Amino acid sequence: EDRVQFPFRTNQLYTVFFFSLGTLNAMPGQKSLLVLVARSSFIAIALQLFLPYLLPNGPPVHIPLNNRPRPTIDRSNVSLRLASGKVTKIYERLHEGQTPLLIGPETVVLDNRGVIHSMTEDSKLVTLTELQPSESNPQIMTAKVTEVANLGPGRALGGKFDKNGCLYFADVLMGLARICIKKSKQQNAKVELIASSVQLEDGSWSDIVYADDVDIGPKTGHVY
Repeated sequence: EDRVQFPFRTNQLYTVFFFSLGTLNAMPGQKSLLVLVARSSFIAIALQLFLPYLLPNGPPVHIPLNNRPRPTIDRSNVSLRLASGKVTKIYERLHEGQTPLLIGPETVVLDNRGVIHSMTEDSKLVTLTELQPSESNPQIMTAKVTEVANLGPGRALGGKFDKNGCLYFADVLMGLARICIKKSKQQNAKVELIASSVQLEDGSWSDIVYADDVDIGPKTGHVY
C-alpha cells in the first residue's frame, strides 16, 4: 500500500538528464568549458528549485493504517438533497425471523416490464416489488425482496436486459455471462458463460477479469 523507495529520486534523475543534455548541445570548439558548466549548472539548479512543485516528485509517503481516512455514512440524508427535495431510500421490508436478501446491492437493473432487479454481494439476483412509503419516515420506502436466481461463484457487478428478457451481466471471475429468466420457470433458469476471453488485434487471447459493467446496443443488440 505504500509507495516504493527508488534508488534515485525523480528530481535527481531530471538533473542528471538536463546536465547531460546541456553538455551535448555545447560544441567544444565553439564554447569554453566554463560557459558549458555554467549553463548546465544553471539548468540543474533551476530544476532543483521548481521540481518540488511538479509531479511525480518527492520521497515515498507512509500513511499508517489506523490514520487513513474512512468514508462516513450520512444517515440523515442531508448530503443527498436535490433541488426538488431529498433522495428517497429503499429498504428491504422484513418480517420477524426473515433472513435479509438485499445485502450489499451492487447495481440496479430494470427489465422490459419495468421490474427492479438488483445483484447482491453474495451473487444473488433479486427483485424489488410492492414499494410502500415508510410510516415513520416519508423519505424511506420499503420493498418486498424476492430471490430470482443464484448467479454463480463470482460477483456480478453490472448487467443489462436484452429485448428477449435475458440478463447479460459482468462477473469478476467468469467474465461475461447470461441468464434467461422465464416468468413461469424461474427455478429452472441457468447461468450461461458467454465469454471468458477476447481475441486481440494481434491474434492473442486476453482473459476477461474483473469485468465491471455491461451495455447492449438498442438497435444492433451488440453487447459491450
